[in-house]
Amino acid sequence: MRKPDYKKKRPFENEKKYTSESLLELAEKELSLKRLEVPSLLFYEFSKRNEKESNQKLNQLFIKYKRMPMKWLQKARLLLLDNFLLEDTGRHHIYIIRLDFSGSKDDKRYPYGIYIGETKRKVEVRLSQHLCKSHKYSVGVVERRGQEGEILWSLFTHIALPKNRKEGKKLEEDVANFLKEASIYGLPEKRIYGGH
Repeated sequence: MRKPDYKKKRPFENEKKYTSESLLELAEKELSLKRLEVPSLLFYEFSKRNEKESNQKLNQLFIKYKRMPMKWLQKARLLLLDNFLLEDTGRHHIYIIRLDFSGSKDDKRYPYGIYIGETKRKVEVRLSQHLCKSHKYSVGVVERRGQEGEILWSLFTHIALPKNRKEGKKLEEDVANFLKEASIYGLPEKRIYGGH
């Protein structure tokens, strides 16, 4: 299956390309790999298709893999799409990593958070640097809460590529502040890191 077009509000809208059965298979594969982004987005897609049964099956998959969906993800995506749809211009990247707060005091209410950063490297390389305790670019919250290493591509692939580090840092800060001020249910300000 091809990578979804995250510049669209409904990246899985094409029902010929993305049948409900194939999306449920994809959700199970992703959950088995401890990736939550695509399965979380599918709740919205199945709702738009009026497929209650598919949403119920999807919910059962989350239960099977002892995970909770990121119910805030689609709202965050739509807000970023509406406010940060920019032209590609440079070689730097804004990126967003899922943080897992399992075991924290309020993990049932707010099980996930995000870390927002910028880099001139490939996002995957930057994530591995964050996760390596001895690396000069490691970040404590990502080391502790980002161990599953899920990059949330759907939140940032539509955002411009800044020309330089200064522009990248400014855009990183703007995105973080925007999401904090948006008051997205399930993604409180205290769960949004980076943007500095």
